Amino acid sequence: AAVAAQRAAGASVIKLMLNSAAGPVPADAVAIAVVAAARAHGLPVVAHTEGAGQAERALAAGVSALAHAPFTERLGDALLERMAGAGLAWISTLDIHGWGAETPARLTAIDNVRRFAAAGGRVLYGTDLGNGPLPNGVNERELLALAAAELTPDALVASIAGGEPAPQAAIGPRLAWVPGTPPTTGYSSDTARWLAGARGTTTAQLEETLP
Repeated sequence: AAVAAQRAAGASVIKLMLNSAAGPVPADAVAIAVVAAARAHGLPVVAHTEGAGQAERALAAGVSALAHAPFTERLGDALLERMAGAGLAWISTLDIHGWGAETPARLTAIDNVRRFAAAGGRVLYGTDLGNGPLPNGVNERELLALAAAELTPDALVASIAGGEPAPQAAIGPRLAWVPGTPPTTGYSSDTARWLAGARGTTTAQLEETLP
């Protein structure tokens, strides 16, 4: 009923809270039922996982993506391979753990992302804007954290330009462009700094500038 109500209100994604650090979490059967109901309505499910075992529970429930790269525990390589094989996407949000400072949670999240990406997992850029002193616009620290997780330059571009948990087939009226020439050094950190200059625009604005 809750999923149907969200769909009727115009939701394009359902968020499932599996945060045992903040309080009770849905039982496995409930989590599975939420995912099944969302699929029946054509909606992906993104899970916030926090606390031991919650990321694995999200995988078992069949969610489409994790709202944050797991940061409360180091996930095992076998689990990461299962997640990658299932097509589960991770939204990075690495900079929320210290906002540029090294913290245990940040190091854990970066390590998980590094091994998940190495296993073939899909990593999406995301900042959780509003959670602490995060900059508006593209967050260079987030991109540099992804570079620290050893994403290749191409993977960095794909993380920020690859769309939502379910990729969209068409380019809509809004798009982004990056001024300047892409770096050719092969260093992910250089690509991260270049991508940080991305700006939003619209097809109408681009058409206005055509000769």
